[in-house]
Amino acid sequence: MINESLITLHYAQMAQEIEDDQAKISTEDFDLVVDCTHYSGKTKLPRDIENKLWAMADGFGECDIDYIANTLEWDWSHIRDSSSAAVVKMANFLREKGFTL
Repeated sequence: MINESLITLHYAQMAQEIEDDQAKISTEDFDLVVDCTHYSGKTKLPRDIENKLWAMADGFGECDIDYIANTLEWDWSHIRDSSSAAVVKMANFLREKGFTL
């Protein structure tokens, strides 16, 4: 027989891990990614950097640039819904390329 309190505890722990994961994204990281990818952002990236950045996002899973351009049609929710690890990776990539807020 399955112990329901153990299942409840397991789901509570999973929810906390998700919350902790989301908290790892600094506001500065997310703001930098938004500034460089959203239509309202002030920074316009060179196409090669933009392509690499979008390919790092994982909002719709792992996607190559052809899929992003032709199927997703640059749907920004691919960026918005990315994991914290992907956002941090994107922000670090942008900083390495000299982009800041």
